[in-house]
Amino acid sequence: MVSSIWLILFFIVPTILDLFVAPTIAQDDGPCTQAAEYCWKCSDTAGSYTNGIMYQQNLYSLLSSFSSSITTQNSGFYNYSLGDDPNKVNAIALCRGDLRLEDCRSCVSDSTQILLRNCSNHKDAILWARPCMVRYSQNLIFGVKEEDPYHYLPSKDNPSNAEAFGLVLTPLLEILSDKAALGDFREKFAAGHATVLGGETIYALVQCTPDIDKENCSNCLKNSISAMPGDQGILMQGARVLKPSCNIRYEVNMFYESAADSLVNVSAPVTPATLAPVTLSKKTLLEPITLSKKTLTSATRATTATTDPITCSRASTSPKCSSNIKKKPPSACEANPTDRDCYNYRDSNPGTPTPTPTPAPVNPATPTPVNPATPAPAPLPPKKGRYVAHYQKISHLQRTKYAVKDKLRRKKERRK
Repeated sequence: MVSSIWLILFFIVPTILDLFVAPTIAQDDGPCTQAAEYCWKCSDTAGSYTNGIMYQQNLYSLLSSFSSSITTQNSGFYNYSLGDDPNKVNAIALCRGDLRLEDCRSCVSDSTQILLRNCSNHKDAILWARPCMVRYSQNLIFGVKEEDPYHYLPSKDNPSNAEAFGLVLTPLLEILSDKAALGDFREKFAAGHATVLGGETIYALVQCTPDIDKENCSNCLKNSISAMPGDQGILMQGARVLKPSCNIRYEVNMFYESAADSLVNVSAPVTPATLAPVTLSKKTLLEPITLSKKTLTSATRATTATTDPITCSRASTSPKCSSNIKKKPPSACEANPTDRDCYNYRDSNPGTPTPTPTPAPVNPATPTPVNPATPAPAPLPPKKGRYVAHYQKISHLQRTKYAVKDKLRRKKERRK
């Protein structure tokens, strides 16, 4: 008797709810309501059913038990099968990880009724509400990663700095995705926030159905992140990515329970737009540049050119060879092939004698004239006391200074 009442309600209530649901927006992967409270997809891959058959009874009985079967033990996730092939029904219900139990049950109950109304006679269908998702199929859907159908629902507002916004959003979603993928068979969910430098605070939430493994959950979420910002090519202040096996949502306002929130440390790279301008003071600009002796010597050696024709005769392309070396015509070099400036002629005529480099004349040392009127300086007297050891190691100029000091010292002694 009770089951009959439930079946009657599931036939009548969807018809009544049709009067209250907002108009829809058509998309390639199924329609959504005007404000995207609900999006659904009725698939024809599994075929269709007619009213009154066993498949329909199993479907209605299974979906009607969802709201009462969701408890705190299954963390808002429910998957169950009813019936035998070919009338077997597989169904999944998933609530957002931060949702309270009563809110989860209410969302699943409303979603199942809307799904039955919009996808009547379809053996495969899915519906996303903002807090939950409901899906059923004749095919096996448990533990299978499914990324189709897909919905990308951006908001209408642009961030204040789209480049800086994206540099924080992407690593935020990636960190949360890694955290969610580490969840167990009861829950794969993560939420948190990060602040854009000088801009908005981004609140994000990622979730997978707990029946898929870590790798499939991570891949589903990473693919969803890569799909943003969709066909528009511009990141908005908020968006939702909906897939059967995972979903992502981010906003600039907190949309989930504060108990699920956490601060995510995002190390965003510095962009050229955020670099502080470098200011050079007048003092810095006027300061001279000091070059060490070693630097000057290296530069001098690197820039020194060799202008000797003998050295450059067979290496004229060397950067050390000067470009203004004299070159005599062949007629002048035939008479005197050993001339220093006939190296081109010798290169083109093998066997031509090569000149022997003439050493530079060495001038005999010219004695320095000695003026007989000027006597040679007298040898310095031997030093005494603390000057003796140091005197032998000092230069001529320092010796002269010491001699003057000794002369003044002896003069003072005579006065005494």
